Amino acid sequence: KVIENLKANTESELAKLWLQFGVKRSTVKRAIMTSPYGSTRYSCSDFVDEDLVKRKDQGEMHPFGSLAFPACTFLAGVIWDSMGEVLSSARLGMSFLQQCAKVLSKSGHAIRWNNPVGFPVIQDYPEFKSMRVKTRLFGEVIKPRINVETEKFSVLKASNGLPPNFIHSQDSAHMMLVVCKAYDKGVSHFCNVHDSFGTTAADSQILADTIRETFVEMYSTDCPLESFKTSIQPILTKKQIEKLPTVPEKGDFDINEVMHSEFFFA
Repeated sequence: KVIENLKANTESELAKLWLQFGVKRSTVKRAIMTSPYGSTRYSCSDFVDEDLVKRKDQGEMHPFGSLAFPACTFLAGVIWDSMGEVLSSARLGMSFLQQCAKVLSKSGHAIRWNNPVGFPVIQDYPEFKSMRVKTRLFGEVIKPRINVETEKFSVLKASNGLPPNFIHSQDSAHMMLVVCKAYDKGVSHFCNVHDSFGTTAADSQILADTIRETFVEMYSTDCPLESFKTSIQPILTKKQIEKLPTVPEKGDFDINEVMHSEFFFA
C-alpha cells in the first residue's frame, strides 16, 4: 500500500527518490507493529530514520543527500496514511481505549479491569509537579528540582498507556489458558515469553493446535472492548458514563479462520 501510494504521488520528487531507493519490509515494520500500542506519526518518522541509517551502515547509499530528515518525515506520512487504510480497525480499537482512559483519569480514577481469566489489572499513572528544594552540600547551598507525585492522574500517560497495557493483559490471559489446556492434553514442558510459546519437539503440534483453539474460544465468547466498558462504569457517575465512547462495531472476520492459519503467534 505504501508503494502504491508513492507511485500515485507523481508530482513529489521525494516519492520518486523513495521508489528508486526502495521501501523494504524493515522500513515499515516497526511503525506497523507498534501502531496498536499507541505509537504516533512522530515516532513513525524516527523508525524510518533509524532504518535509513541502518541500511546506510549496511552499504545501501540513499539518494537523499542533505534531505534525509525531510525524506523520512515525508515517508512517515505516507506510511501513516497507508496504515489508516489497511489497519482501520486497529485505529478504532486504540481510539476507543484512549477515550475511555481520558474519561476515567479526568474523573480522578485509576484504570482498573479484569482480564479474561479474572486477573485484576490496575493502571495508575499519577501526575507530578516540579518543586525546588533548598539544602546544603559540602557547605554550599543548592536548590535541586525534584518531581513530586500529586493526587491527580496523568491524562496523557493514561490514554497512551491503556492500549498496550490492555493488549498485554489479553495476551497474558491467553497464555495462561493455553498452558492449562495444553497441560490437560499431556504437555508438561513450556518455554513461554510474553506472546511466544515453546515446548519440546514431540509436543509442538499439540501446543500449536491448543494456541489456536484457545484463542478462538477466548474471542468468540466475549467482546473484550464491551467487557472493558461494562467493567469501568460502576465507579463513574451517570454524566461521566455518557462521555464514554461507543464500542466499535465488529467487522466480518470469522475468528474460526485462525484454526487454519499457517502462522499464528510464535
